[in-house]
Amino acid sequence: MLSLAITIADRRGPMADVRDRLAAAVLRDLAAEPPTAGERFVLSLFRRSRIAAAPLGNPADEIVALTRAIGDGAQFFLIPGEVWTDAVNEDVGRLPAGERPAWVALLAHALQASASRPSAAWLETATGLIDAIGTDWVHEAFARWLPLVSRGRSTPRRPSFAGSTRPANG
Repeated sequence: MLSLAITIADRRGPMADVRDRLAAAVLRDLAAEPPTAGERFVLSLFRRSRIAAAPLGNPADEIVALTRAIGDGAQFFLIPGEVWTDAVNEDVGRLPAGERPAWVALLAHALQASASRPSAAWLETATGLIDAIGTDWVHEAFARWLPLVSRGRSTPRRPSFAGSTRPANG
């Protein structure tokens, strides 16, 4: 399971069926006996590997069940595994429940950006979403998160084969 837990969340790859069957078996086993501390750590890595799209605070039932078993109360708004997305997930997750929807709306809008230069309509919507949260607060949050982008992955990946010289976090 540890090996599968540190692989990329690829729902279509050759190991996708194995990961799906493993997830189902793990969830069945968790109903019978609570995990140990070591198992919770491996489950947290496995949970990260199962998130293939930004949940925006509404993760799949499988992720909710794994989070309940792990007991860490983690919330996911963006795909975890990068230092900056982990920081966004943690910061937005710590907000009072009533403040999260505005941030989710801003993140969802940002995820829709597809051009190198945003349209006037996109900018207008973004401005409204930022104003709803508070310009200073948004600037402070992004000033914390954006420098973290260069730090790369927070979840180790195994090399592609034994003896590989590529870094595990590459």
